[in-house]
Amino acid sequence: MKYPKLQTLFNRDEKRKMVIIPDEISKPEFQQVKYWEVTEKIDGTNIRIVFELQDATRGYSIGFEGRGDDSQIPKKLLEYLKKTFTTQKLHKVFVKLDGKEPVLPRKVILYGEGYGVGIGDKGKFYLPDTNEFMLFDVWVDEWWLEYENIADVAKKLKIAVVPSFGIMSMDEAIELVKTKRKSRVAELVMEGVVAKSNPQVLFRNKDPIMWKLKCRDFTKLENEMMKQ
Repeated sequence: MKYPKLQTLFNRDEKRKMVIIPDEISKPEFQQVKYWEVTEKIDGTNIRIVFELQDATRGYSIGFEGRGDDSQIPKKLLEYLKKTFTTQKLHKVFVKLDGKEPVLPRKVILYGEGYGVGIGDKGKFYLPDTNEFMLFDVWVDEWWLEYENIADVAKKLKIAVVPSFGIMSMDEAIELVKTKRKSRVAELVMEGVVAKSNPQVLFRNKDPIMWKLKCRDFTKLENEMMKQ
């Protein structure tokens, strides 16, 4: 299951090099949400870690996938993933006991960004020598976890989780992006933010209601306004 496509908060003006139109919210559902859980958007490559029950006899399998089914994962990153995420580690986190009987989830997907040197133009500013994985979402048998639970999974697996700016209104999140503040995990301006509805609600297709906004969206807008 691919991660749902992240919609930019604003519509874009296709005639002006895809510059955002700040007066036009891209989805009507966004305007119905009062509060958002806002996290830093990481500049990397989308990775899925799939932990799936085969049957009671064979146990679980684990797979590593990119954004698309045919996406190629960089060699250094794939080596890190195989070393860091094993069936034993994931079993310990996600398989619980109900009395003496184990509760077996059918399928768990960890979504995150593979990041570091060689991944994108800015990868070296996150990790200059290696690649790692930063968790941003978890899906367990059709349930999306809330941020505090995602952070708990990351802690148990001893991996990074996307930094949270906390709960904000839409206006507060927009102002945060406009400040173009320094990333919490890299030596550069943060890429932007991802905002998920809080409490979490879904679109009719069961995708989480969420949006993204990048610092460069406002840089492009400012440059276009200066030309006028």
